[in-house]
Amino acid sequence: MDSNVLEMRTRQDLLDALAKCAYRKLTASEILEQRVSWVYSCVSRENGLTRDQIRELLLQREGR
Repeated sequence: MDSNVLEMRTRQDLLDALAKCAYRKLTASEILEQRVSWVYSCVSRENGLTRDQIRELLLQREGR
C-alpha cells in the first residue's frame, strides 16, 4: 500500500465540526428536505415528479 495513504489524517477542525453537528437537533425544514430527497431518490424518473412537487405533496399530507 502506498505510504501516502497510510499517512493520511483527518483535519482536527473537520473532526470538531462533525462532533458538534452529531448532537444538533434538526429543524423542521431540514427534516422536510431530507424527506423530499429520500422520496425523490425512490421515485422513478419516468414518473416526472420534481422535488418541488414532492415537497408540496408532503406538505399537503401533513396539512400545511
